[in-house]
Order: sequence, then C-alpha cells, then structure tokens
Amino acid sequence: MKRWIMVSNRLPLSHDPITGETRLSSGGLVSALTGIRNNINKLWIGLDPKSEQLLSGKEGEIEYQGVAVNEDLYHLYYNGLSNDVLWPLFHYEGGMVHFNREEWQAYRDVNQLLANSINSLIQDDQETVWVHDFHLFLLPAMLRKLRPNIRIGFFLHIPFPSSEIFRQLPVRDEILTGILGADLIGFHDYSYLRHFCNTIYSLLGINSDMVSADYQNRRISLGAFPVSIDTASFQEAAKQPIVERLRRKYKKNYQVILGV
Repeated sequence: MKRWIMVSNRLPLSHDPITGETRLSSGGLVSALTGIRNNINKLWIGLDPKSEQLLSGKEGEIEYQGVAVNEDLYHLYYNGLSNDVLWPLFHYEGGMVHFNREEWQAYRDVNQLLANSINSLIQDDQETVWVHDFHLFLLPAMLRKLRPNIRIGFFLHIPFPSSEIFRQLPVRDEILTGILGADLIGFHDYSYLRHFCNTIYSLLGINSDMVSADYQNRRISLGAFPVSIDTASFQEAAKQPIVERLRRKYKKNYQVILGV
C-alpha cells in the first residue's frame, strides 16, 4: 500500500490534561488532510520541542511521529523568523518585520533537522512527502538533496505576496529555491500562484505558465487548490441524535453558522 508522509511544524495532536489522552486536534489542516482516501497509509511528522518522551503512535488512520528539537532553537525558528518575519511580510505588514540572522540560522537548522529525520523514516522512493506551510520553506530542497528521486509536494496555507513585497526579504533567493525542491507546489488561491510565478521570474529568471516551471532539469507542477473538507463525515455527524436535539433546541431563537 502507498504511504504519504505529511510534514508540518507541529503534530496535529491535543492533550487532555484530565484524562491524559492524546488525540487529533480539530484544526483546519487536520480537517483537510484526514479526508484523504483511506487506501493510503499516512505518517504525520512534526516537531516536538517540549516532551521528554517523543510522541509517536496512531490516531484513527494516521500514524504520527514527533521529532525532538531544542526548545531555545525552536523559539528562534518559530516565534522569531516564522512569526516575526514571514507571517507579517506575507500578509503585507512589512513595517512589523525585524529580520535577525540568528533566527534565520535557527530556521535553516530546524528545516535541516526535519529533512534528516524524514530521510531516516522513508522506506523507499515510491513514497510521497507532503510538506506544509511557511515554517518549512527550505525543507523541499533539503530533502531533495538527500533523496533525489522521492516525490515531494509543498502546500502554502497563507497568501504568497507580490514580488515587490517578497523581494524585501534578505534571504529571498534561498526561500524560493527551497520551495522549488518540490515536484508539486500548491496555493489556496490563483492570485497567490500568480504572485509566485511573477516572483520566480523576476528574482530567479524562471519562466512558468501557471501550470508548470522548469528548474534544475525537473518539471515542477504548479496549481491553486482551495482546501476542502471531508463533507461525508460532516453529513454523518449532522445525523447524530445529539446534533438533532441541539438543532431543535436553538432553532427558534438563533441562527446556526457552521465554520471550519
């Protein structure tokens, strides 16, 4: 059976302090990815900066594996470079950006740590690694160097800014070449894809047709893929007796709004 290795900043788990149970959280990324068809084995890898004993196990159809990282290093990578530089800049808040070389080195080190860990867990080159979000921009290229023949996907869950905004980054070229290590690069919206294509042309001279781009003797697929949810599971949940009772209870005085 095929296996997809999904990689994100943290494992999609929540811990109940009362029962001690660990279970899948209810975030948007989890909702989107748990809808992947069931005939594919799934391993989810994420950083684990605090646990004395690394989290590993299985929840439902998803296996998970934590990767140990020094807490101070994680702080520089996550609270520093990721959230103080990349997040505001990609949301057009350049005035809030404070670039720091120490944080950038931490960002590189953590991405390399994950690349090494994933490499040790890959069973063969028929597996697919799916990298998620702006915390891991460098990971596709780092993993490509270790595993030239592996299939790598990258999906960005935030906007990709215009080239005029992106070029403010001192490390812009390394971030772009990091992303371009993937075989498939996806965005939520067509405008984000257009910004990315304009950026790789203006900064790296790479032509694209919004569908693909050629880089280092590879054809990289590009696309806009608005993330959906597993509609069948929501429909089943809506039929549960407790949901129906709550619906009748609140129907007279309230409007029900469903959010995911």
